[in-house]
Amino acid sequence: MGSAFGMPSELAPGFMLIAVIIPLVVAPLVTHLLVGVVFELESTRVALTKLSRTDDMTDLSSRRFFLERLRIDKDRARALALPLSLCIVDVDHFKAINDQYGHPSGDNVLKAVGAALSEAVRSTDLPARFGGDEFVILLPDTHLNMACEVAGRVVALIAARKIQGDTASPISCTVSVGVATLLPSDLDESAVINRGDAALYRAKTAGRNRWSS
Repeated sequence: MGSAFGMPSELAPGFMLIAVIIPLVVAPLVTHLLVGVVFELESTRVALTKLSRTDDMTDLSSRRFFLERLRIDKDRARALALPLSLCIVDVDHFKAINDQYGHPSGDNVLKAVGAALSEAVRSTDLPARFGGDEFVILLPDTHLNMACEVAGRVVALIAARKIQGDTASPISCTVSVGVATLLPSDLDESAVINRGDAALYRAKTAGRNRWSS
């Protein structure tokens, strides 16, 4: 007589045993594979997040992340009536450095500037590479006079630094810095950035290797 599955009844127990064993063997393998896939996806997500938030040359924050933080800190400053300032930092005569020493040496200059910015700020501040040879520092809870002190430290640190390039002689460089503070009349964060740019231009036209506000 056949079983309910249309097979000889004497074979049914064997098939039932297989039906029980296979899930017991396969399930752990499937679980292991799924865990591996989830881990890889999470690792990829973390790596992509780091890439979007970090400048790969200087290890400072990226322009995108800086702008996100500026919007958040601007809203916080407005809501709590707190000061908010920023510095815009530009390497003086960077094209001439690239032309004279080569682009690898120019990259070393950018890395050294990034390191100096990290040294000059507090843990609550946010230094970032804004693009090319331009950097920014976000200074929450900071009045204009305090921001100018930070700018002065940045100028002094970089002017005193000897940077190793691809030549035997170390490279010297300077920066110009524009300082600005968020005003109650600012409609959005672009206003304070524009004032920082204007202050940077004044520092450049005044002779470079200095800050202006």
